[in-house]
Amino acid sequence: MDLNQLLEKAVEQGASDVFLNPDAPPLMKVDGQMRPLGKALLGSVPNQRLIYSALDERDIEQFERTLELNKSHVVPGVGRFRINVFQQKGEPPLVARYIKDSIPTIDELGLPPDLESIIMEERGLVLVVGATGAGKSTTLASMIDFRNRNRAGHILTIEDPLEFVHRNRKSLVSQREVGIDTYSFEDALYNALREAPDVILIGEIRDRETMKQAIAFAETGHFCLATLHSSNAVQAMQRILNFFTEDTQVRLLQDLSLNLKAIISERLCAETDGGRVAAVERMQTNPHISDLIQKGKLLDIPDAMERATGRGCLCFDDALFGLARSGRISEDEALRKADSYNNLSLRFRMETAHQETSFQTRSEVAVDEEAPFHRYRTYRIKPGQVEGHQPDSRGVLARAIGFALDEKGLRESTAHPDIEVRFSFAMKNVKALDLVRVDGQQRATRHFREGPTDHAMLVINVIDQNSVKSVYRLSALRRVSDLNESEIAVNQQILKVLESLPVHPSEFKVGATPVPRLKMSPARPLQGTRTPGKRPEAGGLAALHHVRAATRTGDRRSPGDPKPEDVGESGVCAQSRC
Repeated sequence: MDLNQLLEKAVEQGASDVFLNPDAPPLMKVDGQMRPLGKALLGSVPNQRLIYSALDERDIEQFERTLELNKSHVVPGVGRFRINVFQQKGEPPLVARYIKDSIPTIDELGLPPDLESIIMEERGLVLVVGATGAGKSTTLASMIDFRNRNRAGHILTIEDPLEFVHRNRKSLVSQREVGIDTYSFEDALYNALREAPDVILIGEIRDRETMKQAIAFAETGHFCLATLHSSNAVQAMQRILNFFTEDTQVRLLQDLSLNLKAIISERLCAETDGGRVAAVERMQTNPHISDLIQKGKLLDIPDAMERATGRGCLCFDDALFGLARSGRISEDEALRKADSYNNLSLRFRMETAHQETSFQTRSEVAVDEEAPFHRYRTYRIKPGQVEGHQPDSRGVLARAIGFALDEKGLRESTAHPDIEVRFSFAMKNVKALDLVRVDGQQRATRHFREGPTDHAMLVINVIDQNSVKSVYRLSALRRVSDLNESEIAVNQQILKVLESLPVHPSEFKVGATPVPRLKMSPARPLQGTRTPGKRPEAGGLAALHHVRAATRTGDRRSPGDPKPEDVGESGVCAQSRC
């Protein structure tokens, strides 16, 4: 078996790397784990023969002269490999990294969509950092491919060795491999500007001269991308500083503050169902971060990134927390990869404690799918049995339910409402809740976990006042270890709970053609996108519940709506309980 056959066999088994060593059987790495590719030891002569079968005379001469060799190797029908040959204990081992023929997209890699806007920048410097094997080259290739498909220009890459091969699409892509297309990185970088590029990709920044050239490209109005070995954004900048003498660092920080656009950091994590997924830290510079860089306050940058979360920045621990909460990785894996084990561990514990004191994790929903939810526009609240630790538990829950219904676009009408919303809240004795079951064709959604002994149950019933039938019923458990919460916290919990109530009053107009029935998907009943409603301008929690602006126009009143003369100049209904 020659090297090509061995590499093909490894790729068929999902290998990312292949290792040849005379003192061991062939090995491969699959999803970050070492596995045997053969059983017998290679031995010195077979090992060298296997390695030399992939080298030409120039490669052999270079290796025997320098005892180091990096090159690209193509296996027809399989793909490209980045090969490194070195010397250890007088023998030549080999490591081959597999590079797929097709370039994965940003979306296929599960990378943040922010990268698409970053790669379309006109000028500046972007660094992709991470440990060896973290996926830096693949990320850069996907970004270059996105630009190549979406903007015309000249993209120049300088790599050692060449990895992904780009085809000319909207852009012209020139790829130069050190040792084949140029004698050295320095020569290629020195002549790069004469080749009129719009984008310059530097395979890796390894020293001060390469770093100076990267900054110079950005300063002259070009867009430069490069990789760097580092664990996160702050350590990347600290490593850059270490390339330079102390007396030149002030000027360097000034240059970085003006030209650095973003640092993207990656760590590969083991997925819960096999495979690996990248946790990605993003630091896109803003005026505050640029000011910190200029002043050399690098250790203050993580706090600035926290404040800019969702606006171009995301710290590693936030990325890991999100992957763990989505089920992609385990909490243990997130903690292993965290920048701060203690902080992330505390965050997991706090979130668990919050879930145990909210209604959001245990619920059961029944919905009558034939009910005219799209016609409901007004409501009345009718409390039932309420047992709570707060002095005004009944009022707190009634106001929270009213707040949630207002947010859905409904309005209160005590005289002739479209629906009556009944609720009960009791400790332990759930059987004491006397509410109406949902009849007719219904869809039930269960989201229960085994309830604790000290729990309370909230049951909400929605009664259609025309048919006097129950069209919606929700039961939600919660722990009672912390019931003395603020009304704002209760409002937000009930708002989440009632996301499963499928009312859409804005979709129905009197006299119009009926809107087709909205079939609810079997999505999570207590999670999803909040439907924004009108918020009153008056301040305070009471204003959020009691002030309801009139939204009627012309002849669009329901039978139970107040008459126009009952609505004052402020738009507040005089008949409501406000």
